[in-house]
Amino acid sequence: MKALYRPLYNALTAGETLLSLNQTIQKLRLQNLYPIADYIKESATTEKDVQRTTDEYMKLVNVRDLDYVALKPSSFRFQEKPMERLIEEFIRNNKRVLIDAENVAHQDKIQTLTDAFIEAYNTDNVWIYKTYQMYRRDSLDTLTRDLERFPNHGVKLVRGAYWNQDRATGALFLQKSDTDTAFRAALKQCLSRTNYSMFHAMICTHNSDDIQCMIDTPKRHICHASLYGFIPSDTQKLVKAGISSYKYLPYGAMEDAIPYLIRRIQENPYILQYLFH
Repeated sequence: MKALYRPLYNALTAGETLLSLNQTIQKLRLQNLYPIADYIKESATTEKDVQRTTDEYMKLVNVRDLDYVALKPSSFRFQEKPMERLIEEFIRNNKRVLIDAENVAHQDKIQTLTDAFIEAYNTDNVWIYKTYQMYRRDSLDTLTRDLERFPNHGVKLVRGAYWNQDRATGALFLQKSDTDTAFRAALKQCLSRTNYSMFHAMICTHNSDDIQCMIDTPKRHICHASLYGFIPSDTQKLVKAGISSYKYLPYGAMEDAIPYLIRRIQENPYILQYLFH
């Protein structure tokens, strides 16, 4: 199994250790790109798993040239306290936190946690970002409501990564065109914001039309993010247009990476032609 996924792992992650993560960060900086660190372990089942994940994230507190960290609530068994401790350490060290969205079964818990963190920590600055999955039928309404609700707000805009798992739940659009429409409407809402000190958006997209829209309407409260190993040419277009572009850097043990790699294959099967030929 490991041999099957090894080429994909090597191409789409920052490796297994903090050293390899640091090396990848420095490689990105040479390309005028910025990192988002994402420890790859998902869906903790025991308190030992939670402690292991917490310990790994604590190592990121003092990593240089790292301004953003992504947290996946399932990695903490949806427990507020360990996430809270990490968030406070990251903020003390001027690092912002993206709270990832996950599958439909867990999303209500994640939304409750994220909203609580926003209310607690986005008091004087935008430290916490909430993820909006635009393949969900309710996400555009949720975003609109949250933009009114939170005085300081961070938005992470995505299409969604759990289609194969969640498409039968009734919560998702069944046509890609509907998701595209919702994503573009959300992007326009973000681009139209004027109070830069109270709002910031991380637009996570591999779609060329979205990227062109960002280039045509640059705003200093908007930045771009994509997965490590994806869209190198479009990424450089954004950099040349003066838009800050980030790369998600998942890192950690190979055996913990399988769920992440499977989602990438399901979403983007074309990448296999570059790895297995």
